[in-house]
Amino acid sequence: MSEPPKVSIVLPVYNMEKCLRQTIDSLLNQSFRDYEMVCINDGSTDSSLRILREVEKNDDRVTVYDQLNKGQAFSRNFGLDIVSGEYVLLLDADDVYDVLFIEKMINRAKETDADIVVCKSVELDDLTGNIDGVPYSVKTEQLPSCDPFSVDDMRDCIFTAFVGWPWDKLYKRSFIDTHSLRFPILHNSEDLYFVFLSLVKADSISFVNEELILHRVGRKESVSNSRKNAPLAFYESICLLKKELKKDPSLYEKVSWGLLNWAFDYTLWNIETMDDEKIKKSMLKELLDGKMNELEIYLRATPFFSLEPMVFNRLLNLYQECILDIHVDPDEEPEESEEDIKHPWLKYPIIFMNECRLRGLFSAVNKIVKRISKSNDVIDEEEVEEMKIEKKAIRGSIYFASRDLEAFVNQSQKEVSQA
Repeated sequence: MSEPPKVSIVLPVYNMEKCLRQTIDSLLNQSFRDYEMVCINDGSTDSSLRILREVEKNDDRVTVYDQLNKGQAFSRNFGLDIVSGEYVLLLDADDVYDVLFIEKMINRAKETDADIVVCKSVELDDLTGNIDGVPYSVKTEQLPSCDPFSVDDMRDCIFTAFVGWPWDKLYKRSFIDTHSLRFPILHNSEDLYFVFLSLVKADSISFVNEELILHRVGRKESVSNSRKNAPLAFYESICLLKKELKKDPSLYEKVSWGLLNWAFDYTLWNIETMDDEKIKKSMLKELLDGKMNELEIYLRATPFFSLEPMVFNRLLNLYQECILDIHVDPDEEPEESEEDIKHPWLKYPIIFMNECRLRGLFSAVNKIVKRISKSNDVIDEEEVEEMKIEKKAIRGSIYFASRDLEAFVNQSQKEVSQA
């Protein structure tokens, strides 16, 4: 019996005929040769299967499995069940890989005995062919100075330093098997569960500070472009991840702050980037109505969510855009004029809390007092009643920031009148 390969590549394929050949050629031409490539045709309706069969016929390292369409998570799990390599790569069938990709990842794994090796990537625009850097693919400023490292060295940033995709990571197969790591069967966002659970569980992680992958973006058929079919799958994946992490209370205590901060930020990103306005509004209402309770944003004080300090500005902008139908530039502060703002006092809690985080309570009070004095805002009983209604509708940190708004405003106006 022949020796098992050093590396196993798991490659799910669904309707990839336009870019599949380029992807496979970049893998067949790798400088590192000791690998098997397990290709799972997931019910493609184009010529993808024919392309795979041609490759299989000409290269004995390639094995093709054909199945009815069951989704990427099922396909990857199937691949993980049958591979035999010491290390595993879970790749996308539309990306392009540097000729030294596998060699450099394997060399680092050998040097460090890491459970996971991560590299950087760049973006390849499918429409224009332009290549752009992706500084967020690995946020190197959040990585510890040591290498290899583990969650103990970066417990606050393990969820934000990396992106929840698996294709830029080399995994030790024994590590995957020991922790029974598999992808949950979801319509999308199943990657984040597998990736972040593995990063937290790993005893050692190593980083190759080189861009070794061209990640294709802008392809209309991609899974990431089908989020509107299951817009809340991301939240389901977050819940599954949190539930699994809580099985180890000491581990969860280490990472809970980073997890919840990342989850809030990621939730806002999912809402902000939804291009269907009706779905976008319904997603926001789910959040504001407290139905995404596992995020704990209405159980925690505002300063708890300080890892990404602009989350509350972003939430307010979404509220103005989707609920009040006011479109604002997210990089600008709320307008001073009340002509286009139906709820002018809603901006003040957000300004106040952000100023608290940045410069302290004294500066925040002074900033609000100056704004009130400058605008000559006058609050009457009818507006107070409107704010009370708003407080019942708005959950999360906006609620906590606004719950004492009347008292704060009254005191501020008093200080202004005395000045």
